[in-house]
Amino acid sequence: TDFGRIIRALASEGNRPAAYMLARKQFGENSQVTKALETGSTGAGGALIAQDLLADVVELLRPRSVVRRAGAITMDCPWGTKTVPRLASSATASYVAENADIPASEPGFDTDSIELKKLACLVPLSNELVSFTSTVGRADEIVRDDMVQELGQTEDREFLIGDGASGGPEGLTTQALAGQTDTATSDEEVTLRTAVNHLEQANVPGERLGWVMSPRTFNYLFTARDTNGNLKFPELRNDVPTLWNFQVYKTTAIPNDGGSGSDESQIIFTDFSQVVVAEALGMRVDVTQDGAYLDSGSTMRSAFTRDQTIIRAIRHHALYLRHPEAVAVVDAVTWGA
Repeated sequence: TDFGRIIRALASEGNRPAAYMLARKQFGENSQVTKALETGSTGAGGALIAQDLLADVVELLRPRSVVRRAGAITMDCPWGTKTVPRLASSATASYVAENADIPASEPGFDTDSIELKKLACLVPLSNELVSFTSTVGRADEIVRDDMVQELGQTEDREFLIGDGASGGPEGLTTQALAGQTDTATSDEEVTLRTAVNHLEQANVPGERLGWVMSPRTFNYLFTARDTNGNLKFPELRNDVPTLWNFQVYKTTAIPNDGGSGSDESQIIFTDFSQVVVAEALGMRVDVTQDGAYLDSGSTMRSAFTRDQTIIRAIRHHALYLRHPEAVAVVDAVTWGA
């Protein structure tokens, strides 16, 4: 029988990978014995089955989160929405003559509304996969950690360049004023100086000013030289890179494939003390074996009847700019392309 063949293959070869190779050689690639010993495809999770594996799983390479690391303010928003009062116009000061009446004035106020967006990720796992992964750690723990990192990566991308079209938050590039978004020129210094001037002319506090750019842009500026062969921006070579004394953050969350030529990037210059991350409930991770989910073909599946475990991670957040003037954007950056 097939079961007897499996036992003989395992007994003669001593471990599952070697037994699988023997079965494939003796019984063929499509044999039930070969398939049973393979225990599923690698891409579907077979790589996590306890075999002769290193006691680790090679994780995906991801960009490090920028917005929170750069010093954005975190604001609790437990009810999902929040109304923020803001000063729309200031009182008026004027010179008056001796014994003359001082003109009365009053500031004007208005409000902004913050509405949290829900970012979610869901992964179903077979319970066999969950149970048989003792060598490299539990599959549910590996998947959970991967989901948490994925939510963080997606959050950072949307906080930087999100347009709100997919139901997510509008990022810094979208919330920036049109008058503070400029097209890059071949003169890097003039282009960058314009971005700085926007914030300084708007009287932005400047408590945590910083640049955000793609690695391609950073590496171009890192090596840029003037006509005399001198580095244009030598401070980029500091242990903590700066550009005109403002810290530089590089991230692949800023893409290089935008624009009409599909080779354009962006640079963000902002005061992170004016950037607010509103959030509620923190990161919530739930695990169940009784729920249902829609698969990739939009078919409803039951975890209970399929003997599966569902892992779900959810985060509620929004990005709020206290002053839109606190962001300048350089568009159509092809430096280094």
